[in-house]
Amino acid sequence: MLCEVSQQLMHLCTITQIDREREGEQIDRALLKNVLGIFVEIGMGNMDAYETDFESSMLQDTAAYYSRKAASWIEEDSCPDYMLKVNILSPLFVRSFQQNCYCAPIQC
Repeated sequence: MLCEVSQQLMHLCTITQIDREREGEQIDRALLKNVLGIFVEIGMGNMDAYETDFESSMLQDTAAYYSRKAASWIEEDSCPDYMLKVNILSPLFVRSFQQNCYCAPIQC
């Protein structure tokens, strides 16, 4: 039970840090990388624990985050401004996601 609570807290803190970085704040990336490495260590080097305990919910959180962003842009911006943001930010998001090593801690 304590281990499960600790793991949930670690997950919540990690997602919070990722969200802060998405908003432009500086975070401790080395610490984030180490925490993500713990998910791999829990699986004794196997990516199963990382994928089931972190990655799947992180991807859900990512989808929810950008859905909220898109909804906000639709409300606040004109159609051309919205399309400009989407066209500019989509490739930046993919590059940022790959560079930040959120999906492959072993390869970082």
